[in-house]
Amino acid sequence: MHGLETLQARPGSKALVFGAGPTGLLLSQFLAHGGASSVTVAGSSALKLERARALGIDKVFLMDRTDLLGDVKRLREASGGGFDTVIDATGSAAVSEQCVPLARNGGTVMFYGVTDPDDVVKVHPYDVFRREITIKGSFAESRSFPPAIEALRTGRARTDGLITHRFALDDYAEAREALQADRTVHKIVFEL
Repeated sequence: MHGLETLQARPGSKALVFGAGPTGLLLSQFLAHGGASSVTVAGSSALKLERARALGIDKVFLMDRTDLLGDVKRLREASGGGFDTVIDATGSAAVSEQCVPLARNGGTVMFYGVTDPDDVVKVHPYDVFRREITIKGSFAESRSFPPAIEALRTGRARTDGLITHRFALDDYAEAREALQADRTVHKIVFEL
């Protein structure tokens, strides 16, 4: 919810969200209900993109982990010249670096995924200046909890299928292994 508030996206805008994890999918739904005319979610997991479709996301794009630049080219062509809003919800510096090239002139880029503190993203300032690109960041904000809870309560944001695995707290090592090795893991919950 705070990401949506930070973006202040124009109604009728076209949005691209890199990342089909739980926070990427929640932000995508908030964008769709916040007036975006089209929301595309790009991710490397077909399973997670199917979840995006089931949650009502307009378009999905299966990324090829070995050809990020090819993915960017295909996304740009499919968008008809770029997106009004481009969001990296993956936390990957390599993905963040591709956001400005995918933004339309006058568009907004938001770094939303958690990166490593030492990560660096290469951005061409001339491109940002010439094309009037706005770059924003979004971090957790406790004042956004009430409207987020209300969006969940009213069904404007759905969580169906986001929790895919449940473990007892004593099975932490098994849960961590599943998170690293099992591509079907979307979100893990520990039960007491």
